[in-house]
Amino acid sequence: MRKTELFLLPIPFLLCSCADPLPFGDSCSVHEDCDSNACLQSPTTTDRYCSKACSTENDCPSKYRCEFNLERSKKLCTMNDIGENCTEDANCLWNACLFKAGASSGVCSKVCDTGAECPEYWICTDIV
Repeated sequence: MRKTELFLLPIPFLLCSCADPLPFGDSCSVHEDCDSNACLQSPTTTDRYCSKACSTENDCPSKYRCEFNLERSKKLCTMNDIGENCTEDANCLWNACLFKAGASSGVCSKVCDTGAECPEYWICTDIV
C-alpha cells in the first residue's frame, strides 16, 4: 500500500485596500477619488477638488454655483464666486471685486472675452 502525504504550502495573496472616498471640497486626482464621483479642475489653479451633485444654488456653499457639467452629465457645485459679496479683490477667486461708485462693498467678478464665460444672467462688458 502506498502512503500519500499532503503538503500545505503557503499561498501568498493580495488584499485590496481601498481608501474611503473623499468628501466635497477635498483635493483629488481622478473622479473615482470622490464620493460624488466628480473631481473638477479649479478655475484659478492647477488643483482639482471633489464636487457634489446639486439641483439649485441653495445646494452649494458660498463661492460655488450649481452648474451643469457636460463631462459628468449632471449638475455639480462648481467653484465660482461671481456675484458673491466682497470688500476687496483678495476676497474673490479671480481677484476682481467690482464696486459701484461710493459703495463700501462690491461683488466678485472675473475678466472675460465673451459672454459664454459668464454665469447665467451675467454679461461680458467693458468696465470704465
